[in-house]
Amino acid sequence: MSPRRQAFNRIGGPDAVTWPAFWITLVAAIAGHLATAGPVSASVPVRILVVIATQLLSFSVLLLLRRTLLRNPERPRPWVAIGGFAVAAIVRGAALSALLVAIGAVDEPRWLYRIAAALLNQMVLLIVVALVVSSLRAHTRSLAALIIVQHDLAETQARILDEVTSRNEDLLAQVQDRLRSELTALDAVQGAESVAELQRLASDVVRPMSHELAQSVPAPEAPPPFVNDARIRWQQVAAQMVDRPPLRPMLAAGFICLLLLTAAAGVTGSKGIPVAIAVFVSVLVWSSVANMILARVLTRSSPRTAIALVVIASLVIGFLSTGAGSLLLASASESALFFLGGGLFTAVIVLLVALVTAILREQQKSERELAESTEHLRRELVRLRQARWLQQKALARALHGPMQSAVTSAALRLEAAVRAGEPEGDLIADIRKDLRSVVDVLDVDELAAPSLGLALERIIGTWEGVCNVTSDISAPAHAALEGDLIACAVVIDLVTEAISNAVRHSGASHADLTLAVGSEGLVTLTVGNDGQAEPAMKTQSGLGTDLLEDCSLEWSGETTPTGYVLTAIIPTAGSDLRLT
Repeated sequence: MSPRRQAFNRIGGPDAVTWPAFWITLVAAIAGHLATAGPVSASVPVRILVVIATQLLSFSVLLLLRRTLLRNPERPRPWVAIGGFAVAAIVRGAALSALLVAIGAVDEPRWLYRIAAALLNQMVLLIVVALVVSSLRAHTRSLAALIIVQHDLAETQARILDEVTSRNEDLLAQVQDRLRSELTALDAVQGAESVAELQRLASDVVRPMSHELAQSVPAPEAPPPFVNDARIRWQQVAAQMVDRPPLRPMLAAGFICLLLLTAAAGVTGSKGIPVAIAVFVSVLVWSSVANMILARVLTRSSPRTAIALVVIASLVIGFLSTGAGSLLLASASESALFFLGGGLFTAVIVLLVALVTAILREQQKSERELAESTEHLRRELVRLRQARWLQQKALARALHGPMQSAVTSAALRLEAAVRAGEPEGDLIADIRKDLRSVVDVLDVDELAAPSLGLALERIIGTWEGVCNVTSDISAPAHAALEGDLIACAVVIDLVTEAISNAVRHSGASHADLTLAVGSEGLVTLTVGNDGQAEPAMKTQSGLGTDLLEDCSLEWSGETTPTGYVLTAIIPTAGSDLRLT
């Protein structure tokens, strides 16, 4: 969805009607009425009370709209909101005409003019304020929710690590006893029976035990839905005013000129055209001058002082501009009301345009922050799954990876020796010794803190004589993984699983792995092999696939003319983005 469409849809949500909209349109209505209402035989306080009454009536329509058609709709309803704004403006214009006639302030109600003025004034302001408020609140809710989820992730990660470490320690002795018992059975068999016994140990004992351990720990519960009453962050808006020139001379002058030309056509006729031109030029000139002054002053001001200075500048611009226009009016009373009401109205428009500009700048900045926060959270989710995998499935990983690889490799070596008619005694003794050493080093702490170099040596040595394993690891990748034990364990497991699957399922005789650091510090792992079939890691759901899904940002497998290539992107501690 395009940004414009997203912005348009925000108008049709529950934040379309808010109290900031009420106060802004009320001030604009009072000032606009006093400046452009024409001859009205009533005192200024009475006229202000009439405008307040019509504004309350108009806003009651909007409150009804908010509680009915715009109350948490399943889909945004921007056209419904705009239609509601138009109805409210029509109600205000008609009520104002009727009340002025009722109190004898005017002879003619002038329905068309007052309704048109209300539509141009109030409806436009309501749309702008609805867009700004809803956009800021939506962003604030999203950002706050992300921060809450990140905090929950940190707590969940600590709890998971504690619980699973304790569990693994209890299971460690049971697993070692079972494996030692199975290895003892090898002493009574020779030749082909030894091969069959090793294959049974790999397929019927080690693999099922690893899957059982991997599935025995429940996943962490999702955090509860986050609810937040977001408010506009005015300090950040003020900061945007300080960073750049706050006033928009051409935009504010053009908007005011449009409103004055409409008033001129309805009240003063052609006489109002030079007044509108005078005000337009004055707003343009004085706003430019104010920007130059504010550029020097705002950089040394606090957020509150910055907003106060912009408000004062807007008032000065408003009264100086309408003062120039009032000189062209003949009647003294008409000039005074135009000066006071028009000055206040112009100041409101100048200030509103400045605020809207600053808010839109802040929202653009916030959207960039939100995008970075979303990416940060995505990586944090992967990092949490990496830590969870490391601890929850430590024993399962060791059995499924190093232990199963060692047993499978031993079976293949022994089978080749049997077929070749070579002596088996020494080979079987060496195999028993190697397998018992793998069982003896099963330890939670050792598994949680692997060394990349030692692990690769173990993998290469495990498949020696069965599959030639080569590696190419860049210095930055090695440094990134050695400084991040969790990511290092994930990479070791992926390499172990990829090569094991390549040999067992594809008959690979050569495998090559590369590790490099890509953009933003992400480690790219590539494992290629010359196998004849696509490995089960890609085609079936197992521990290898689960590891890829849980612990990598993205991964892919591709069959090539020479074999198969697996690629995975692994986030590390050095690649994490931080919230600003």
